Amino acid sequence: MPEQPDELAFAEQELLGIAREVAKLGGGLDTVGTDHHTATAATWAAVTDDEYGRAFRRVHEPRLEALNQLLTLLARQVNERVDEVGVQARGTYRRAEDDSTIRTAEA
Repeated sequence: MPEQPDELAFAEQELLGIAREVAKLGGGLDTVGTDHHTATAATWAAVTDDEYGRAFRRVHEPRLEALNQLLTLLARQVNERVDEVGVQARGTYRRAEDDSTIRTAEA
């Protein structure tokens, strides 16, 4: 079997690097979501139950809750795709390696 061209070795590392970065992104989104939830809880604890506090909640609560739901959804979607990205990266690499081997053998 011919030696693997440097370009394919580089491509493999790049694809695996992308898969690792997607995994990091998922972890980062989890952290941001947790931090946002903690900050929101602290904000609600600090807001008193007077007229100002109730007005503050009425104005800001829908936006903060929507942001929390968005962060949760993003983190879930990215984390569900981490393995899929790794599998796709390996498959793409294998196909490229096979194509290169065929071309090298034909030459």
